[in-house]
Amino acid sequence: MTITEIAQKAGVSIGTVDRVIHNRGRVAPETAERINAVIAEYGYQPNPIARHLKLNRNFVIGVLLPNLESESGYWRQCYEGICEAEKELSPFSVYVALEEFDRSVKGSCLAAGKKLLSQNVDMIVMAPVMDEDCHRLLAEPNMVPYAFVDSPLPQTNPQAIVAQNPFRGGLIAGRIMQMLAPQTNKYMIFMTYTAAYNSRERSRGFNAYFLENGDAISDEFVYNGGSVQKDFDRALDEYFAQKPNIGGVFVVNDAVHYVGEYLKSRGLKDRIALIGYDIIPENRQALVAGKIDCLLAQRPQQQGYSVIQTLYRKQILQQQAENTEIPVDVFFKEHAMALD
Repeated sequence: MTITEIAQKAGVSIGTVDRVIHNRGRVAPETAERINAVIAEYGYQPNPIARHLKLNRNFVIGVLLPNLESESGYWRQCYEGICEAEKELSPFSVYVALEEFDRSVKGSCLAAGKKLLSQNVDMIVMAPVMDEDCHRLLAEPNMVPYAFVDSPLPQTNPQAIVAQNPFRGGLIAGRIMQMLAPQTNKYMIFMTYTAAYNSRERSRGFNAYFLENGDAISDEFVYNGGSVQKDFDRALDEYFAQKPNIGGVFVVNDAVHYVGEYLKSRGLKDRIALIGYDIIPENRQALVAGKIDCLLAQRPQQQGYSVIQTLYRKQILQQQAENTEIPVDVFFKEHAMALD
């Protein structure tokens, strides 16, 4: 029921109804009682969008992401979803301000976050992939309401989380690995960013699956080298020289195409199953070429879009908004070929 309809049923002016609803100005007690009786009988919900437009101001959502072209453009896909949401919300004076950081450089995320805060943003959406930096940023005295995209982060209180459950992703990887490589019980978990909560949780989920469903031995290999193929090859040559009996590799992020290229070039792919993350172009090509057996994907563009929309509803419209858990998509060669 609208304010106009309430006024008609109560036999009063729209202004009188407005004063009763918002408890401002003087209204005769019997008039207020009549208006409240109509509201109680028919109900009244204020229009949150109309209320927002009456504020007549811009809202700026700060966006804090790793360099958009890093990790084979994964973060570019996330930002594309953010821009799509911004385009839809721009008629309501909602805009985004982006700051990028280098997740390989300690303090980069914190510095970029402080730069956003200095721009007086109203809210921040961040990918909490650098735990220490993020916790320090959240402790800043001028910190604003915030939401997470891509990953949760323990011991924090975000307004919203739009991400996969990384532990569940690891469990799924373990189940698929057991089907792909039933002849072995020795696996490598390949990691590049041990400081990332979602990477650690994927590793923990992978191990948890085999604790319940077998006696597998999983060995974490942390790669801290360069981002060209020869650097990966050198590090993996040293690893496999010491541990030649590995039968499966789980890469907890999108670096899986480097490992796939290595296994193929060394003639190891036929006996080593390979699972990793994300349908970025390099990974998709490697999957189709048989260098990767399975990819798990997490819909970065949908995540970016959803987190902006959720934060808008919750912080600006003051509506209830639930966290969004992104499903774990599973791609084999046939799925990737069908994407053409």
